[in-house]
Amino acid sequence: QLCLLKNQSIHLYSYNQILKYIEENISCTINDVLNEKINIIKDPIFIVGCGHSGTTILKKLLGNHSNIYNIKEESGIFRNEFDKTIRTKIYKLWSYICIKKKKKRWLEKTPKHVYHINTILDDFPKAKIIIITRHCNAVSSSIKERTGNFIDGIDRWSKDNIEWYKNENKSKCLIIQYENLIRNTVDTFESICNYLEEPYEDLSN
Repeated sequence: QLCLLKNQSIHLYSYNQILKYIEENISCTINDVLNEKINIIKDPIFIVGCGHSGTTILKKLLGNHSNIYNIKEESGIFRNEFDKTIRTKIYKLWSYICIKKKKKRWLEKTPKHVYHINTILDDFPKAKIIIITRHCNAVSSSIKERTGNFIDGIDRWSKDNIEWYKNENKSKCLIIQYENLIRNTVDTFESICNYLEEPYEDLSN
């Protein structure tokens, strides 16, 4: 098995998880892929925002687009101590799968990447980043169902949303509201497709 990291310790967003996902989606070995001349997708899509704000729903919907390959597992690639060399190899593997699936670009969703918007844009100046927001009460109530603590939900909502709001690159991102995604689905999809520079498709089918 290819070793890209010095430390192979397991944690929430682990290199092993990424490898497992890649291995399940390619028919050859990872070393074979890395030895090929494959152009890394230059304009991937990233979904970020406070957890429980609709990031998963949005990812599933966009994954229905004919041009978009949906990376189904949260990678946490920017949360780990992966250097640029390691990330580039993973980008190449994702791009290989994307091309094999006859898609034009890949989509990755990790909510906590809201803290790494600048790194995303450093790696991919043409990346498209979608920030999804949701009313604080709804998010905190959803988090309470999982953790049992409403106050923790408020704290998480506040910190995660302040993070993107103060980011100097937020103007390069598309900011959408979960409520609009649910209530005005068609209009919201059209605005998303325009931002992504993709033809509009009825993604709800």
